[in-house]
Amino acid sequence: MDNFGRYETPQSASSPENYQLKWHKFLIYFSLWAGAIINASQAVTLIGGTAYGANTETLYRMYGSLKGIDLFWGIALLGLAGYMIYVRFQLAGFRVGAPKKLSILYIANLVCSLAYMLAVCAVTQLSLRVILSDIAVSLFGSIVMLFVNQNYYSKRLELFVN
Repeated sequence: MDNFGRYETPQSASSPENYQLKWHKFLIYFSLWAGAIINASQAVTLIGGTAYGANTETLYRMYGSLKGIDLFWGIALLGLAGYMIYVRFQLAGFRVGAPKKLSILYIANLVCSLAYMLAVCAVTQLSLRVILSDIAVSLFGSIVMLFVNQNYYSKRLELFVN
């Protein structure tokens, strides 16, 4: 990768021209950046105490531990956003182990989302079904992306030698 984070040709016997890299380019030029921005913006609302709009103070008074859970989740989202950017640069530079780091990213997102969901259920006594309906898309997306990317990059591992 050059100093500006642009796409870099791998330094190996295998040439990227021998592979379809449209998905790879979509991930490094859009998906990982967009995910990092979304996570960071959600983190700001959680850490800033504005995640529930006008109801925030009421919910925090009703469920005292919810504020701490939201703060912890906000910090986790910032960490995930930073890791997304790191993984993006690893993939763009065809760094050794970059596809594995992408899998770790999706697993970490899945684990953190499940932990947040269970913590909120424990504090609010809301049904798991209610909470799951709010984050089901995120959980499902992480699982699908994990398997799609593992399959995609397992066929292109020889490109990641820098």
